[in-house]
Amino acid sequence: MRAAIRETFAGVDVGIRELTLDEIRGWLAEVEAKMDAPPAVEAGSIRHTFSLMFDDIDIDDLLLLTDLTLDTLPDIAPSAIEAIYERAKAVNRRFFVMRGQLMALGMALVDQSLAKSG
Repeated sequence: MRAAIRETFAGVDVGIRELTLDEIRGWLAEVEAKMDAPPAVEAGSIRHTFSLMFDDIDIDDLLLLTDLTLDTLPDIAPSAIEAIYERAKAVNRRFFVMRGQLMALGMALVDQSLAKSG
């Protein structure tokens, strides 16, 4: 059975869930799809503000790991978002190990491509 917890962060009740292998597989498919056509981020949107404020937290990962929505995020303090994300990382440790490996692989491929073109 997967872990599912409810916790309150700065007055905000948040559900955090451990991803199943099938949910992780779906996440991988979404990542691959975004590589072909990255989503446009509208200036002034919550996604835009979030990406400027948090360089180490992915908004889509936060939404996937919790029951938060784009509509609930604007009223949450940045310190609470950081705490929620850290708790979600603890519940999904293996997911973040895999995510880190994918990021490293992606960076290695970029470096390799730049070395070939330079």
